[in-house]
Amino acid sequence: MANSILAKSSALWHRATISVIQPYRTTTSKHYNPKFRKHRAQKYLKIDLPDMNEDPDTIPPEKMRQKMKERGVLPPRPWMERPFYISATGGVFEAYIPPEGDGKASLVSTTRAKQAVQLLEKKSKSMMAIRKVKSYEEDFDAKEFAKIAQDIYIKAHESLAKGDKAELRRYVTEKAYPEFRHNSHLKTIHWRYLDSLEPPRVVHARCTDVVSKENIFGQ
Repeated sequence: MANSILAKSSALWHRATISVIQPYRTTTSKHYNPKFRKHRAQKYLKIDLPDMNEDPDTIPPEKMRQKMKERGVLPPRPWMERPFYISATGGVFEAYIPPEGDGKASLVSTTRAKQAVQLLEKKSKSMMAIRKVKSYEEDFDAKEFAKIAQDIYIKAHESLAKGDKAELRRYVTEKAYPEFRHNSHLKTIHWRYLDSLEPPRVVHARCTDVVSKENIFGQ
């Protein structure tokens, strides 16, 4: 009986050994289709990478130009042009300076006489500018424009206080919009129109041409 047990155990041991050394299939990196092997190899190209340890400031200009020619890179060119927007003015032509009130100079003094002459010159320039605007816009009315300008001023500041950028773009120019946004960034503004002490009126008007004689701006 002992011999039969040993025979069975030896048979099991041999069977286990055979199962261990039995070969098995593994995955391979070869393509399942041996055709077009050359074409698949050509998909991978060797690229000449630049030397990242080389300091470009120490390279002479001739060598830098030669390297850029080899790589097909155009030489750097300093950007000398600036963006120019001609649909709106970038500043005030002639700033309005309110006339000084009574008590600043005597009526019979030379200072007061100069002030009167300057005021007359400014009024005549404003009248000529308004006449220039009317030559292009026949329906232009200074009184109606003053009311429209006041309404634009009120709505622009209300939209700024609300933080509505889309509405603010409708009422301010391209120059004023970034200044509005920059000066009010991360700030809380409370603004409300109460009343005006006097009706709005046009006190200063100027016209000038930009780039060409036909491109005239009025302020």
